[in-house]
Amino acid sequence: MEPEMYDIYKRLEYVLILLTTGSLQEQTPGNTSSSSVTPYTVAPYHPIPDMFIPHKYRDIIPPDPIWLELRLAADKESAAERLRIQQLEYYRRALKNFIFFFENLSTNFVE
Repeated sequence: MEPEMYDIYKRLEYVLILLTTGSLQEQTPGNTSSSSVTPYTVAPYHPIPDMFIPHKYRDIIPPDPIWLELRLAADKESAAERLRIQQLEYYRRALKNFIFFFENLSTNFVE
């Protein structure tokens, strides 16, 4: 077996072990402990821009962000959960392709 194929095989074997044992959550970069504090990555919400606004338009700007009412703002836990689910889907697809590739590889080269 070529070195590149061996590396791919070992990595996917590790992914298979992680998927079967369910210990992928500890490996997820987005998974933080409750004691750690993550700094904010975006500026705080400022509803009034730093520019001149005519008086007749000043009451149009909402005081609170609209997307909070629609529950579209992502908090840390939901972002980490989405990342974990995306990684699981990626690993499942990679494992499926890996199995398909090696099943076809073994049948094509058997004499």
